[in-house]
Amino acid sequence: MMSLILVVLLAFALFSMNGMLFGGNNPRVAFVGDAAWDLNVPVTLSTLTNLDDKSESPMNQKGIPFLDGGGGAANAAIWCRRCKTPCIFIGKIGKDNFGDLTVSTFEKEMVESALIRDETLATKTVAMLFDNENPSKKMLLRIFDDGADTALKAVELPLMSALSRNSLKHLHVVGWLLFKPQSLEATKSAVEHAIKKKMTISCDVSSGELIKIFGVDEFVNLLKSFQLKVLLGDVSEGRVIAKLGDQTTTEQVTVAVSQLFPGSIVVMTDGGSATVVSKGESWSPLTVSKYTPPEASSSTIHTTGAGDAFAGAFLSHFVEKNKADDATRFAVKIAGWKVTKKGTRPLLSDETIKSIINGKFA
Repeated sequence: MMSLILVVLLAFALFSMNGMLFGGNNPRVAFVGDAAWDLNVPVTLSTLTNLDDKSESPMNQKGIPFLDGGGGAANAAIWCRRCKTPCIFIGKIGKDNFGDLTVSTFEKEMVESALIRDETLATKTVAMLFDNENPSKKMLLRIFDDGADTALKAVELPLMSALSRNSLKHLHVVGWLLFKPQSLEATKSAVEHAIKKKMTISCDVSSGELIKIFGVDEFVNLLKSFQLKVLLGDVSEGRVIAKLGDQTTTEQVTVAVSQLFPGSIVVMTDGGSATVVSKGESWSPLTVSKYTPPEASSSTIHTTGAGDAFAGAFLSHFVEKNKADDATRFAVKIAGWKVTKKGTRPLLSDETIKSIINGKFA
């Protein structure tokens, strides 16, 4: 008996040398991808046109820079857990202050995490500039460099044994990791493992511009090899994948993308609304209109992270009920509430969001 205990302790010690595992909630969804931190800098765009005028700085009293959670996979995992579905995040972060903050945030949000911590690479940080005079706070400029997240290696995934958990039913991957060689191979390894385990798989495509650089046909063929159950993206990304013009409607884009992935459920978001094509439920596209909470002082405050909130909420519902239509309706409500608050992960402080989450299957 004592020898068995020693073996278990030794295995845990070896694991701890390479990664970190927190939480223990029998996760149903695994998120493989990026964790980052965003520095949001509000500016007044009109003052940028005359920088010789010293009377007013572009960074004025109308907006205060703030730190916000970033990384599509990390944000989606947190929203999935907030919607009461246990999940695990798998990825690489730096051994730095932002890495420590990532770990403590996952613990606070009750998201289990299997993390490789790199001593030579930093946790990804992103600087984003927003126009204070634009009520939707749309991004003007995004500045970032490669962080530890895209250095995740395929050989590191088995060290965490995270994807071998018997409770896991679904794997979610993000497009950001598909555009760098190391993290692409790591993602492929995770997908292969999930296929062997007969898990369902989803992907959020993440970036239309990077898809163009990668090669549209090559990207489509890559996703086809993933045997996706669900493909998520926004309408601009869908137009790139389907090679359609800017004048095409969201429904046209969703149908066109679904024809490229005949065995998958395709969901395209567009400014708070979403269109889903699910051949298992209906050939006709279903469009769910944007949701605005009744008490919202403004219909849109901060759009960054809305797609991640949508993805996390959709998967939380879908892995439990396997109903894409209902999952889309639920996710639109979650994303609609999020954009009326500042930040990617606003506190669940009002009764509206609590009611939405508690009525997930209503």
